[in-house]
Amino acid sequence: NSPGVTVNLTGTGFLPGATVLLDGSGATATVNSRTSITAEIPASAMTTVRDIAVTVRNPDGAVSGAVTFSVVNGVSLTAVSPSQFRVGAGDTDVAASGSAFERGSVLELNVSGLSTEFVSATSLRAVVPANALRQAGRLIFRVRNPNNVLSNDVSGEVAAIPLQLSSISPANVNLNGPAFTLRATGSGFSRST
Repeated sequence: NSPGVTVNLTGTGFLPGATVLLDGSGATATVNSRTSITAEIPASAMTTVRDIAVTVRNPDGAVSGAVTFSVVNGVSLTAVSPSQFRVGAGDTDVAASGSAFERGSVLELNVSGLSTEFVSATSLRAVVPANALRQAGRLIFRVRNPNNVLSNDVSGEVAAIPLQLSSISPANVNLNGPAFTLRATGSGFSRST
């Protein structure tokens, strides 16, 4: 049975007998002064990644504003880029950023693992398959580390993004000149564009 976590709450107007509430449920607490309370967040409240609203209720019924206590598991997903995809796009490369990624970490899309390349503890690369982009809707990304620890979720979207070409480079070449690489800039591109 793992221990809870002792936290120090600071504020003003705490009265003797004040109660600390964690998402509305009482917690073991000691009022130290009108500006300080020590409380314990029990291990049972920290079994999943989540935010806990911490409030103080004085004996007269007055309740403070909420402060957030976050339960994290180490691995964190900050962003997936791009996060918007065009309906009907082909396989699309994405970059995931965050922290505590490990060799063998997998970027998941709607709980299915994607073909993932470990770049560093803060970066992964993966491919979103075309079959996941067939219709408009919300996408949920997360990272699963080799020890099955999951990150938080990050949202993406499949939408009817128009294919748009904004520029090409080079914009002109010499007639019968050597081979060159044409770079196109715009939005709504995928591997098959």
